[in-house]
Amino acid sequence: NFSEEHVVHDDFVAEKIARLQDALEPLRVLYFGRLVPYKGVDRMLDAVARAHARGAKLRFDIMGSGEQQDALREQVAKLGLQDIVRFLPPREYGDGFFQVLRDNDLLLACPLSGDTPRSAWDALASAMPLLAFDTPFYKSMASLSQAVSVTPWPELAPFADKLYELAANKELLVPQVQSAVSAARGNSGRAWLKRRVEWIEELLSAA
Repeated sequence: NFSEEHVVHDDFVAEKIARLQDALEPLRVLYFGRLVPYKGVDRMLDAVARAHARGAKLRFDIMGSGEQQDALREQVAKLGLQDIVRFLPPREYGDGFFQVLRDNDLLLACPLSGDTPRSAWDALASAMPLLAFDTPFYKSMASLSQAVSVTPWPELAPFADKLYELAANKELLVPQVQSAVSAARGNSGRAWLKRRVEWIEELLSAA
């Protein structure tokens, strides 16, 4: 659904890569969407806590609202993550929304049931790779985009280990950033409309 105008330009990609190569900068991690149990945001917080306890330098922004918001805030306090976790209000789809995405380095996804969220594509358009459970959707995204790291569903330990690895060596994300933008440019709404037109013309021509 995203438009070509939402895909970041090359100069922004260069800025993001430079930030990832700066060892002093923390890994900026994001979740956005509904705060409901099946999204697994509580597991993301547990993974962040595990990585942080091992010395990972990171921050975690949670943008959205929903029935689980109070419970998640309590979990943050219980885990002692108040200094690195922020809750952001939802943004309308548009410039403000994409600015939040572009300010982050890695999108987390821990769905506890089948899911096909558009958030994955919005992230890629913003030059943001993903770390996700290996549900069929995210495995297919990993294969298609080369910008998604997957760990076994629904295990917490491998997910936390991968998060720690990426936070300790942010440069691992550099090729994924480049792949994310390339995949987004090739899969915008306009690009798919153009493909459909070409396919229809081929069918009519053959007929």
